[in-house]
Amino acid sequence: MPKSTFVLRSGLLLALVLLRNGSPPAHFLIPATVWLKPDGLLVSRDYVGSTKSHPEWGINVSLRNQPLLDRFAFDQVVPTL
Repeated sequence: MPKSTFVLRSGLLLALVLLRNGSPPAHFLIPATVWLKPDGLLVSRDYVGSTKSHPEWGINVSLRNQPLLDRFAFDQVVPTL
């Protein structure tokens, strides 16, 4: 998500749907403010010195990071809103 448009503020959520072969879609809701403390899953990419890429917030989706992503499972986040 471009940092210029995805501004980290409370109330803003990212909806993520993962489509994997042979599995039903997995739905996640990620509050924008969690990017204030990036970790292995949630990253800040600034591309210092690059003229082609603009700063962005990212997600490293992988099997290794799945436990970090699971905390944002749709069914777990919705009741907290």
